[in-house]
Amino acid sequence: MNENDIRNELVKISRHLHGRGHLVAADGNLSYRASDKRIIITEKKCTKSFMTADDFFVLDIDNNMIEGSPSSELLMHTNVFRNRSEVKCVIHAHPSVAIDGTIAKPDAMPR
Repeated sequence: MNENDIRNELVKISRHLHGRGHLVAADGNLSYRASDKRIIITEKKCTKSFMTADDFFVLDIDNNMIEGSPSSELLMHTNVFRNRSEVKCVIHAHPSVAIDGTIAKPDAMPR
């Protein structure tokens, strides 16, 4: 799969998750390991329902920016890729059910 195909697939996934309420506005991020050293991740403040294949930035596994504007969640994504070589994709979402749970029963959430 080439980088353009990866971007287009991430757009489809993002819109699917947004349509089901798992991603809201600019919350959460999607990233994909395009190669051993190259990562594609959604850009900073990217609205997931309107995103296009141009709404990604590219960096290397050592957090060196190659193209685009980085997300605030960059380090979480690159740490997963650095420590888990078998992982190809990371989806960080803020589904309302999880947020509702933290509000309704904050003591029940893992620490």
